[in-house]
Amino acid sequence: MLLEVLRLRPDEALSGAVLAEVTAVYSSNRDFYALSGDFPDPDDIRPEQVAAALAEEVANAGVEVLLARVDQRLVGVVITLARHPDPVDPDPWIGLLLIDAGEQRKG
Repeated sequence: MLLEVLRLRPDEALSGAVLAEVTAVYSSNRDFYALSGDFPDPDDIRPEQVAAALAEEVANAGVEVLLARVDQRLVGVVITLARHPDPVDPDPWIGLLLIDAGEQRKG
């Protein structure tokens, strides 16, 4: 597995093939998004919604988006924060760990 940093500036929207890959990973996790309410329709997560969600994340200082690939195929997305949002907890934080539903439970 290879972790690759997704380099996005706060004023830059994700687009193209990478956005399509990331959207597929998000869409594969329908049950998670039905519970979280992050998207209006978990059965129809759109690329522009994913791009907006990622832009909102990278607008915060210390946020990093990592793409997990196996044989160049995207299998996961990780969003990390250099510091927990609560100032009482100074530790780094995993904000999101999303694995393609088709790759889950494979060990």
